[in-house]
Amino acid sequence: MIETSRPPIESTVNPRKLGSRFSNLSFNERSLMLAQFRSLVPVELQNYYLSLLNRLLSTEESIKFSDEIIKTGFSEDEVPHILRSEGFQYILGITQDAPEQLRTTNTFQLGVLLSQQPSEKVTQNKARVTVTTKDKDLCYLAEPRLKDALKKDGCLAMTTEAHSPVIEFKYNGKPARLCIGTFSTDYSTFVAGNWYAPTNISDVRDLVHIYDSGINRVVVPGIDWTLLRPVRGSKQAQVNAKQLVGLAILLANKLPALFEDADPYIMESVELFRSNYRLTHFEGFPDQKDEDIF
Repeated sequence: MIETSRPPIESTVNPRKLGSRFSNLSFNERSLMLAQFRSLVPVELQNYYLSLLNRLLSTEESIKFSDEIIKTGFSEDEVPHILRSEGFQYILGITQDAPEQLRTTNTFQLGVLLSQQPSEKVTQNKARVTVTTKDKDLCYLAEPRLKDALKKDGCLAMTTEAHSPVIEFKYNGKPARLCIGTFSTDYSTFVAGNWYAPTNISDVRDLVHIYDSGINRVVVPGIDWTLLRPVRGSKQAQVNAKQLVGLAILLANKLPALFEDADPYIMESVELFRSNYRLTHFEGFPDQKDEDIF
C-alpha cells in the first residue's frame, strides 16, 4: 500500500519539459497527456509520480535510481506498484505506440520503466526484474572482464524459446549478465544494454554448475534478476558500449548449445579449463546472505 505522509515536493514535469521526448505531439496534446496522467494518479501522490516520471524519461547518461526513490520518499517495496500503476501504464502505452519517442531515453531508465511490463503473449518463462533502492552496482572493471571472458570461454549464453541469444553471463568478476537482446517474460521486460545479476546466491550456484559442466547455451532461467546499470565504454578494454554489445552478440551466436559430439577426453579438458578459469576469476560466492550478492 502506498503511504501518503511524505515531505512536500514540487512537480518537475510540465508539457514543455516533455517536448524533447514527445516531439511529435503538440503543446496541447502534451498538456492533455499530462492531464490524463494526473487523472489516473491519486491527488496526494501526483507530484511524486510526476517527479519520478520526469527522471525516468531523462536523457542523462544514467541516474541513481535509489537516490530518486529516497528523494520522493518511496520504499523499495512500493516501486513495482508504482511502475504497474494506471498512470505509468498510460505513459508506457503512448511510448510503445510510438517507440521512437524513447530513443533519447537512457537504457537504464528504460530498463526501470519496462521492468514490470510482462509479455503480451504467455511465454512460460517466470524470470522477473527487481528494481532495488540498495546500492548494487558493478565497478568499471565489469566491461574489460566481460571482454576477457568472451575471448576465453568464460561466458554462458542464454536464449529465449526462439533460440536467439539475449544474454551473456560472465564468470569473470561479479556474477552478472549483459542483456544483448530486449525480451519479455510473463512478468518483466529485460532491456538490451543493461547489466542484471541473480538476486539469490542459490541461483548463482546453479549457473556455475551449468557452466562447469561444459554447457554453452541455456534458456533464460525463470529466476529473479536485479537491474544494476547500463553497459559502458571502457578505455582499459579499448571498446565503447556499442562495440562490446556487438562482440557479445557475435560470440554468443557462434557458441554451440553443447559440445555434443566431442570426445570424452575433450569434454574433460573443457570442464577442467572452465573450472580453473572460474576459480581464478569468479567473485560470485561472498560470505553473505542470499540477498547480499553484491
